[in-house]
Amino acid sequence: MRSEFAELTMNILLAGGDAGRIGGISIDWEAYNQDALDWLDMYLGDKPLPGLTSEGAYPWAWAVNETTRRGVTDEITRWVKSGAPLPELELRLRGLFDDRRAHMIAVTEVTRIYASGNVMAWKASGVVDGKRWQTARDEMVCPICSKLHGSYVDLRGGWEFSAAVLAANPELAKALRAPMTVIVPPGHPGCRCWLTPVVLAALSDDEAAAGLFDPMGGTP
Repeated sequence: MRSEFAELTMNILLAGGDAGRIGGISIDWEAYNQDALDWLDMYLGDKPLPGLTSEGAYPWAWAVNETTRRGVTDEITRWVKSGAPLPELELRLRGLFDDRRAHMIAVTEVTRIYASGNVMAWKASGVVDGKRWQTARDEMVCPICSKLHGSYVDLRGGWEFSAAVLAANPELAKALRAPMTVIVPPGHPGCRCWLTPVVLAALSDDEAAAGLFDPMGGTP
């Protein structure tokens, strides 16, 4: 069970890394592969890192049986080849799970693993400076992700929501419940958001300033 789940997780991680080559970005695959193996150990709880080990890994593992595992892998492969945004993958996965909770776990964890693969690839490129949060911009986007949409942070940083930010934004405080820093999507269970790379040299000063995450400001 564990080996099959590890294989599925690594496949998603590698898909995220491959997609990280967006815009012709060149990746140091040796560095990426080592980071991916370390991340997988962390995700499965073999190499716990404070604040990073995913509590979703184990429910996700039990939600995926052999048949579903093959289906998830096939759908991810088709989705990567199609070049469609992450919400399209969510639709593809919907038919694989009879149980609503299992489906939500799957979407949440695939989002987390894929985004982590993106970031690892961008770190291995040596040219990407930041990561930008993207939403589907539809009626299902929540207050948390609406706040993040279009903004970017340093590649090794996160989107920080302090107590002061929550005090100034009651709707956001209700959604988050406590101060937190979001490193990669998901911003919440069932999140469909994704990341794109930011290369500061390709932005004007105005573009760089406008897109930088401002927790007390509005959506860029």
